[in-house]
Amino acid sequence: GDGVIMCRPAASGKDFIVTAVNRAFCRHNGNRPEDDFIGRNLPEIPGPTGQSDILQVIRRVWKSGNPEQFILSLSEGDTITVWQEFYSYKLPCGEVVTVCTDRTREKQAKEDLSRSAATLNTLFNASPIGMGVLADRVFQRVNRQIAVMTGYAEEELLGRSVRLLYENDREFERVGSEKYQQVRAHGTGEMEVQWRRKDGRAISVLLRSAAFDPHELEKGVIFTAQDITETKAAERLLEKSRQELETRVAVRTAQLQEANIALKVLLQQSSDAKRALEEKVLANIKTLVLPYLQQLNKSDLNPRDQMYLEVIKTNLDQITSSFSSNLSATSLHLTPREIEIANLIRQGRTTKDIAEILNLSVRTIESYRDQLRKKLGLKSKKSNLKNFLIHSIPLS
Repeated sequence: GDGVIMCRPAASGKDFIVTAVNRAFCRHNGNRPEDDFIGRNLPEIPGPTGQSDILQVIRRVWKSGNPEQFILSLSEGDTITVWQEFYSYKLPCGEVVTVCTDRTREKQAKEDLSRSAATLNTLFNASPIGMGVLADRVFQRVNRQIAVMTGYAEEELLGRSVRLLYENDREFERVGSEKYQQVRAHGTGEMEVQWRRKDGRAISVLLRSAAFDPHELEKGVIFTAQDITETKAAERLLEKSRQELETRVAVRTAQLQEANIALKVLLQQSSDAKRALEEKVLANIKTLVLPYLQQLNKSDLNPRDQMYLEVIKTNLDQITSSFSSNLSATSLHLTPREIEIANLIRQGRTTKDIAEILNLSVRTIESYRDQLRKKLGLKSKKSNLKNFLIHSIPLS
């Protein structure tokens, strides 16, 4: 509440002695007790009321009998520390009553609000992003960046509908419908739009809006607008480059796949040709050379000729050994039964096991083993038939 102080004149109105104060007055002056005030000369009391300006006013009121209203303000720098309103009037008994209303907090709040408004105004105008205020989609305020973006002067936009910036009515209505629907639902809205500058050039704009009151849009909407024309162009260029790269990769991948297929075909053909040549050479040696060497071996040769014959056979074995291991069982003229037994030998089956499996005698199996050794060229008993079949002969 308001503080009240009552004073009586002394020394023919030059001084005034405090006769009464209320609790509000004590609270306004540092929460001091009443005894700090009552009985003291007005200029001696602590707090703003002891200021000489107040004393001058009270003297005039006592002398003239006319009430006066005045304001006392104290500041530190730009900040108000005390703001009090005083109203003094004279009682019939000659004492003067002064009512004090403390407006310090109110004035401080107003000053703070004023400074905040000035700061916001500075930020508004200095923002590198366009900003503005709309009411019913009519420009109420815009900053300098909006003018830069659109090519219109600020005064050309104020009071005009934002329809000015859209290509046609349909786009204008679409943007309004979508954006205000977002604002009603979430309090804010965001979308990318196309604006038409004053010079006719189209620009891409990221538009964000927020309502002062989502339930009463007629109170106004604040918006920001960011020119993203160059960003969108860069995105399109990047997307085009990505698609071109994907196309080139796909084409190159197809080419490599075709080349790989062709290489496999060539390798297979080369392998087949090599195998056919090896089989033909080996077959020719077996049919055209070895029979004659066997006949010579059975003839009555002197030791010297016999030695030459062995050298020839050894050399032939060395020549054919480099590729004979790659030949199939067919090229070695193995019968189906020989192939069957050879496979069992490769599996580690003993002669007795094979005889039982094929329901043949042990002697018959031993005979087949001898035939296999002959056809495979394993004349030495030290040569292991099983290992040779595993590592050298792909049976079919």
